[in-house]
Amino acid sequence: MLSSLRVATPTAYVPWRQELSAAAQRSSRWKNDIKNNRPVSGGGGKTLLASEMVGRLAAQDQAAGAYGDVLQGEFVLVPVPRSSKRVKDQLWPGLEIAEAMLKAGVGTDVLELVERHKSVHRSSTSGREGRERTTAEQHYESLRTTGLLLPAEKVVLVDDVVTSGATLIAAASCITEAYEGTQVEAFVAIRTCFPRAFDSVRSPAVKGITHYPSGKCFREE
Repeated sequence: MLSSLRVATPTAYVPWRQELSAAAQRSSRWKNDIKNNRPVSGGGGKTLLASEMVGRLAAQDQAAGAYGDVLQGEFVLVPVPRSSKRVKDQLWPGLEIAEAMLKAGVGTDVLELVERHKSVHRSSTSGREGRERTTAEQHYESLRTTGLLLPAEKVVLVDDVVTSGATLIAAASCITEAYEGTQVEAFVAIRTCFPRAFDSVRSPAVKGITHYPSGKCFREE
């Protein structure tokens, strides 16, 4: 499996706690908007779906060079599967965001290159009630590539929220093993952030994810 991966993220949030600042509490609401693809203000009295707003932000940041070479060149957007097996007509945030990015001019195509064949615990519930977080290896064992032809040498994984990055490492590992020589990067709409490291919701950055032999993953703050 891969030992590292880069992830570009346009926004950040702090998990909800009553003592958080007003800005940090707004960041948590924005995270929920993204996960549920809710309508949000697009400025000028216009309303956009959260995925469309993320697509706009990705295009703006790409043009400004905010992510270095992560979103440069020709690449295919690959949505990261949900934690459960796919159900028809179920919201898939990663796919919604990837399609919005493509519409905004980011990427050359959207391919459902990875699928979940076995459900795992959601990252948002892992670690509660004594339950261990799902490791990168467990995610890897529950994923598989779909066998589609890959028309590019670079893939950008797309997801809604990143915490430790275990799911991204697993999905990236599946792709690099099935499509030898493929460069894999990641783009995620919003990243978790400790209160001490939180500055504002809108904070484009590239963060490194490290996968350790123990199976645990660590994402830079």
